[in-house]
Amino acid sequence: MASKDRLTLDQQILADPQEATRQRAGRRRHMNVVTFPKVRFIGFQLMIIVMVGHNLLILHETAWKPMATYALLVELYCLVSWRVLVQWFDRVKAFDLGLLFLTIDLVFWTGAVYVSGGYSSWLFFLLALRVADQAFVSFRRAALFAHLAPLFYVVMLVYQATADGVTVDWGQALALTLLLYLSSLYLLMSGLNAERLRERSAAAVRLARDSIQQLQERSRQLAFAKEQAEAASVAKSQFLANMSHELKTPLNAVIGYSEMLIEEPDTDTATRQADLGKIRASGQHLLALVNEVLELARLEAGKTGVSLEEIDVPTLAQETAVGLAGLARKNRNTLEIECAPQVGRMVTDPAKLRQILLNLLGNGLKFTEGGRVQLDVQASADGRSLRFRVADTGIGMSAEHLARLFQPFTQADGSSTRKHGGAALGLTLSKRYCEMLGGSLSVESTSGAGTVFTAVLPLAPVPATQAAA
Repeated sequence: MASKDRLTLDQQILADPQEATRQRAGRRRHMNVVTFPKVRFIGFQLMIIVMVGHNLLILHETAWKPMATYALLVELYCLVSWRVLVQWFDRVKAFDLGLLFLTIDLVFWTGAVYVSGGYSSWLFFLLALRVADQAFVSFRRAALFAHLAPLFYVVMLVYQATADGVTVDWGQALALTLLLYLSSLYLLMSGLNAERLRERSAAAVRLARDSIQQLQERSRQLAFAKEQAEAASVAKSQFLANMSHELKTPLNAVIGYSEMLIEEPDTDTATRQADLGKIRASGQHLLALVNEVLELARLEAGKTGVSLEEIDVPTLAQETAVGLAGLARKNRNTLEIECAPQVGRMVTDPAKLRQILLNLLGNGLKFTEGGRVQLDVQASADGRSLRFRVADTGIGMSAEHLARLFQPFTQADGSSTRKHGGAALGLTLSKRYCEMLGGSLSVESTSGAGTVFTAVLPLAPVPATQAAA
């Protein structure tokens, strides 16, 4: 039994507030519809036995008709009250139906005192039992019955004196009433202690429930952080593996062609120039890779600033395209630059804007073969920003790849990246640069159907110091 009780308490503590409220309502209904009617029926049977014994032994009377009438009314009341509670307890919201019948019980208890002699009955203390049984339910209820009990007793005495014409010794009657009232108050004090104990227990349960909810929330956060850390660890491991591949390729070329030049000093000028050109290209590739990693590190440390200048957007776009002409020819792509007539000058960081366009266009040219890569620059409807739209007809990306595209050290497709080259940091840097310039970078793509990057940048971004102010 104790184990079952502990299990129930654990379930109450572990339940969320809504579940706890639902369970509390269920317990309240069970108490009023099942427990109280059962106790009421048993209590009245015992009261009838006590009343009969009192009349036989104390009053030496055998007036069976009043006692039989009282017993019949009590049995009928027990049945009707139970049926009403079953049928209407959940429907009546205006008042507490269970409390109503507990109050009506006092009427029948007073009737037992009346049938057993009234003024001369020794059963007057029965009315204090209602104070006792409610002391462990609610202090307010116990206080209510502590005042109703002597009141009902006084009403019975007045009825007996006026309606029945019984001579009442009011001194003795008031003494009995005072004894009943003081006994009720004493029982009420016990109820006060029980109320405080219940409040402490309820506070402990609430504290335990809140603590459990906090622990569960913290557990979820830790589990999520663990998953993020594991994903970051896998991504960094993949990045380092691919980065080592990217570094080894140009390094091997530099070392190989350098050894060839050393071992074959008589090589003709044309061949020597070609080898030197490959060494230079490999060195530039290495420098670009190292610069990307260092730039990301500076961004993470907050050591990269913005240098605003007024530039001509079409000129910068054309200059960027010239630098990518070789990559376009290598993959047999057509590179198109289109600027709307209203696109002119803007205030921005030219180095960062050039790098954004280089990264977006270079990404499109790298993952497109025999297709088209287009840069379309348009002004917004309100004339406060420019939209740089880079569309290609390349291999595209799946939804899974898009979800982690801009995460540092994460590549959309490891095998494709190794095939096409690159450290997979250009897009991450581009997004960071767009945000630093007060804009945004978004992407739309379908696997096998190409990709569209859209960078939206303000014509005159607010410096970070002014924005913070």
